[in-house]
Amino acid sequence: MKNLRFLKRVIICWITAVSLFSFVYAHPLQSLTLKQALQIALRKNPEILIEEGKLKKASGEFVKTKSRSMPLLALHGFAFTGNTVTMIDTPVISPAGWITTTKNGNFGGDVVLSYPLYTGGYLKEIVNSSRFRQFSQREKLKAARLDVIFKTTQAYDSVLLEKGKLQTARSDLKRARESYRLSRQFFKAGKIPYFYLLRSRARLAKSQAKEIEIFNDLKLTEIQLSNVLGETSVLRAVPSGKLSSQQVISSNSLTLKDLLRFADQNRPDSLALLNRIKQIHSEFKSIKGSYYPQVYFYSRYDSLSNSPGAFNGYNVGIHASISLFDGGERAGEIKKAEGNLEVEKGELKRLKLHIKEEVGEGYWDYKTALKELSAARAEVKFAKENLRIVLLRFRSGKGIFLEVLDAEDALTKAQYQEIQALYDLNVSRAYLEWAEGEGEVL
Repeated sequence: MKNLRFLKRVIICWITAVSLFSFVYAHPLQSLTLKQALQIALRKNPEILIEEGKLKKASGEFVKTKSRSMPLLALHGFAFTGNTVTMIDTPVISPAGWITTTKNGNFGGDVVLSYPLYTGGYLKEIVNSSRFRQFSQREKLKAARLDVIFKTTQAYDSVLLEKGKLQTARSDLKRARESYRLSRQFFKAGKIPYFYLLRSRARLAKSQAKEIEIFNDLKLTEIQLSNVLGETSVLRAVPSGKLSSQQVISSNSLTLKDLLRFADQNRPDSLALLNRIKQIHSEFKSIKGSYYPQVYFYSRYDSLSNSPGAFNGYNVGIHASISLFDGGERAGEIKKAEGNLEVEKGELKRLKLHIKEEVGEGYWDYKTALKELSAARAEVKFAKENLRIVLLRFRSGKGIFLEVLDAEDALTKAQYQEIQALYDLNVSRAYLEWAEGEGEVL
């Protein structure tokens, strides 16, 4: 019995190991460039999929609305029998056809042609309103794409930030282990007091805890990147390379006034509101146009057959109608449109103020990030040189071991600051491009 249980455990362990190996082998980790990440996000992110669906819906509504201003042609057919006269219609087809059948049944059909001649601008503005709604939704899709580009860039750089921190943490852990090893030797040889040994041990423990913390943060940022990309499964592709400042824009080429002007002309959310205002203007005009006569051309050809005779004929004419009293319905619609117009104009003004603030924030954050990166790199250079000098002093017997520990801490802190400065620079650049209404997969 014991041998059987042991055999089962061996089999289970073997199956588990094979499954894990197969999964890793079949889904190896792949490097993912920022361009590839953006392409995936623009294709799979749910926010973009939603806006694409809304644009398709708005395009369909525009085509449907536009058809009302086009000639309408319909063909009707029927076959009836019975002993009484009846009137039939075709409500499903537009324009509807009305035919009176005779006793003893008959069969036949008709062709109907209808075309609007004059509607006082009603149909024209209805079509324009639908067109501007489509334009507005198109700009909303562009705005969603810009948001996803920024969020993807930020999430991608966040993973690179944590990878850089983890690399720095592991280098620091390596130095901490070596310092602890040396401090134990020095303590046994009586060269340093017990306090220095405790300090070295504490620094090692701190480095180990920092590495674990950053590793967990890295896995969390990888999940966040996967969500931004629209990946519902485990993301097996990870960002490649490391944070760099190769795409730094020359600070001399950035003029806040020019950026504000560019953003005012290119922000898709602002353009969407402008089209929304045009849409309401057209709705307002269409309501006014409904007060005018609605004139349509109408033509119909009938072909009816029964026993013993048959009937064929046609009629051509103009149909005109005008509404004399509607109980205030159109007056209420006009008032509603005027209210919507005031609301959208207020929203546009508020958005322009936000754009001004966002561009200004992105501009000064980017300028600050450039300076902070320069300062951080200088600090790293100084910290490395300081550690080199301290080590020389200690090895020559002119320094103390505590100075070495402090210099290593200072170098690690400076390296963390440099990585953070690189991240801030890249994200501030992406934010500034978003605030300007600019951002494409290069």
